Amino acid sequence: MRTGSAVAPTDFAGTHQTRRWSALSGFSARWNMATAAILVGLLPTWAFAGDQTPNWRLNARVVAVGLPDVAGVREVGRFHVGGPIPGNPEFLMATREGRVLDLLRVLVAVGSNFGAPPGDPVFEVGTILSIDPRAAKSAGTIIVPQDLTGKDADARVQLYTAQSERFLNRRYNAGARTARHAAASGPRYISINNAFGRPWIANAPGGINGEGSVTVVDPDGAPLANAPSREAGGVFAGRHTDRENTPKAQPSGWLGKLMNYQASGQLTSGGMQTGALGTAFLGPSPDGSGFAVFAAVTADGSVAQIHVQDGVDGMAGPGTVSTGLGTVSTGHGIGDDPGVIGVAFKWNPDRALYIADPGRDRLVLLELEDDRRHFAVARSRTISLPEFDRPVDVAAAIPEIANPQFSSHTTLAGGSDLFVANRGDGSLLRLSQDGRLLARATIEIPGLGPLGPDRLRAIATSADAQHIWITIGGEVPGFPGLEGALVEVGVFDEHGAAAAMQGTQGAAADANLAARPISRRAWASAHCSMQRPAWPAIPALAVRASMKTTLRAE
Repeated sequence: MRTGSAVAPTDFAGTHQTRRWSALSGFSARWNMATAAILVGLLPTWAFAGDQTPNWRLNARVVAVGLPDVAGVREVGRFHVGGPIPGNPEFLMATREGRVLDLLRVLVAVGSNFGAPPGDPVFEVGTILSIDPRAAKSAGTIIVPQDLTGKDADARVQLYTAQSERFLNRRYNAGARTARHAAASGPRYISINNAFGRPWIANAPGGINGEGSVTVVDPDGAPLANAPSREAGGVFAGRHTDRENTPKAQPSGWLGKLMNYQASGQLTSGGMQTGALGTAFLGPSPDGSGFAVFAAVTADGSVAQIHVQDGVDGMAGPGTVSTGLGTVSTGHGIGDDPGVIGVAFKWNPDRALYIADPGRDRLVLLELEDDRRHFAVARSRTISLPEFDRPVDVAAAIPEIANPQFSSHTTLAGGSDLFVANRGDGSLLRLSQDGRLLARATIEIPGLGPLGPDRLRAIATSADAQHIWITIGGEVPGFPGLEGALVEVGVFDEHGAAAAMQGTQGAAADANLAARPISRRAWASAHCSMQRPAWPAIPALAVRASMKTTLRAE
């Protein structure tokens, strides 16, 4: 942690504003300094604990090892009724227990093909694995086979998609401009449209300096079949799939829709000229079509928006965030590639994107508006804290699981805090939406101790908001030669660290801070009933806007 760094002067600088309490606060100013000094000497040490940021230790459970070049992670979650996956019997089977999109399984982006020959040797290899974290609790840490092409399948680890022939865009979209692209190629980040769609993957198929891609993936692992865009199919890449048409209106009837579009350029200039390192679901398009729109953050620091039918528009230009290209994080040797640039979307009450800015040790907050055709940035602000040390990922402390238009684990539920992952020192932070630091945590790896610099890769919060899934680089003790791991810890806030389901318990790192269990109730049935229990601190969870937009499967 860079204890000496200063808060950058911005128009939205986060500050450390703890809930302060002092036994002297009610004393009269007329008391002399000597009397006050005597009384201060009699106070117990815990009287000033509120002046410190709680610093917790989170005992990790190692779920799986053998994940080379591991990057983003995401729990699958439940798909809402009315979307294409519950509505298609074949797709629905993929979400059953033990199958690749089982709601409690975890998807992990890995930079290996695990034995499968590349579909196109020009592009980077990579896979999205589906891992069952429940299996590791009873049978111990999962050792991922480095060749998953054999017949001896392991139900605990399933290959969802990869850079191989059967997962190329041309399987269902032979005429697409991106037909030779795969669903996963140098995969970096995962976001899932649990509301009315499918998984989306951010890729760097040509490395961080080559063209990026964002893919829409069916349950069989191939890019989107019956795609709304003939030019893109299920893969949006580089400048090949930029917007070329603009809707004049949203008429009803097939004839009206046929004549609805007029030729145009992009509504906002921008694209994916560099690797896509992060993506997040923005909900249905503001144009009234009901088609999904995702944001993508690329290695040049720009932010694009992808309309599943109309293609790619810009949103914020290069340099909006920085990967740190051309620099090295002091003392850590992290280098130019942050792995991921995490992004989370807030939809209620106002729309905003929280984006990690690892090159400048801050978060960027883009407040969004729309012109009834696409999204636009109304205002850009930043959150800077001394505790930021190469922040590479952000995650909702409480993911949006209930709303049928915005449900995604990259979406914040109303009033949710954020978790921030520091790759620089391996720590996790919990922040309020206005940038106040609530708590910090270190990750304790069995046999290793605290996770050190340049090990943390990405994070994701579980649907029940009780667990954090973390990907880390390098080896863990007891598993020599197996690079990359998926670990689990319990969540934490300013009141304490929750016990994860495996029975580990976080503890306060500071002996002066008494560990107190989180008083809020666990969401034991949240992912089953889809009814979110209201936490006392977040009354906005009960508020849901009434919207009548017809949503389209993508």
